[in-house]
Amino acid sequence: KLFPGNTAPSRPAEWDPRVAPIAEFVGAERGLQWVHPVYVDFLAEADFVALFDQPTTPISEADQAAARSYSLLYDAFGLAVNYDATQGESTVSAVTTLGFYSLTSDRVFVRGDQLTPAVRVVLAHELTHALQAQHFELATGGEKDLELRSVVEADALRVEDVYIDTLSADEQAAANQANSVAPDAEQGLSDVPWAVVEQRYAPYVLGPMLVGDVFATDGNEGVNQLLITPPTEEILLNPWLYGDPGQEPVAVAVEVPLGNTVIDE
Repeated sequence: KLFPGNTAPSRPAEWDPRVAPIAEFVGAERGLQWVHPVYVDFLAEADFVALFDQPTTPISEADQAAARSYSLLYDAFGLAVNYDATQGESTVSAVTTLGFYSLTSDRVFVRGDQLTPAVRVVLAHELTHALQAQHFELATGGEKDLELRSVVEADALRVEDVYIDTLSADEQAAANQANSVAPDAEQGLSDVPWAVVEQRYAPYVLGPMLVGDVFATDGNEGVNQLLITPPTEEILLNPWLYGDPGQEPVAVAVEVPLGNTVIDE
C-alpha cells in the first residue's frame, strides 16, 4: 500500500541486512536500480495499529468538507447513510493493512517485528513501491488517482507473486495464512459499509489484468510506461483496448438541473 506521510525523508547509508536480499530481488525483478536504501520499520501489532489512530488535533475544515462530501456521495448512491468517512478509513486501515510505504517520509512500515515468511512477502510488495517512487511520479489524489493507484498496486502485486514463488511450500502456506484477515479481526469491519471496503481495494482488483497483459508483451518497460502515462478509466476496465489508437478520451458536457446540488464534480 502507498500512504502519505508527515515527516521529512531520512535515509540510511546502507540497507538493513534483513532487508537487503529482498531489496536486491525487487530491483532485479523490476529491472530498476535503487537510487538509495530506505528505512524499514518492523512494528509489533499494537505499535502498527496505533499508526492509524484518529488524530487528537482538530481536523481541518477542508478535510471535514471532503469527509462530508464522501458521506453525501455514498448516501446518494444508496451505499451508506451518515457514513463517517474519516473514522471508516482509519478502521479499514487498522484491520486490513499489512504494511505501507510512505511517500513523504520515504519509509516502509510493516506489521510484524520478526522476519517471518509473511513479513518478507509484505516487504517485497512495499519495497516495490519504494523503488517506484525513486523512478516515477507517484503523486496520488489527482484526476487519475484510481488509474495510477491501480497500476502502482498491480506492479507491486506482480513482484510480490514472483517473490512468493521463490519460497518453499511450507513458507508459502505460512505467509498466506498469516497475511489473511482473521475472523475475529474482520469483526472490526462490521460497522464499515462494505462498499467503502470495496472502493478502498478496487485498485488491487482492477489493475492486475492490464499490468499482466502489458508485462507479458512489453515487460518492465511496458509497465514503466503505464506509470509514466496512466491509462484511461475505460482502458483500466477494458484492458484489451490498451494500445488501440481509437481509444482517446472524449469530453462529455453535463448540465446540472436547476435546484440540484453537485456533490462530486
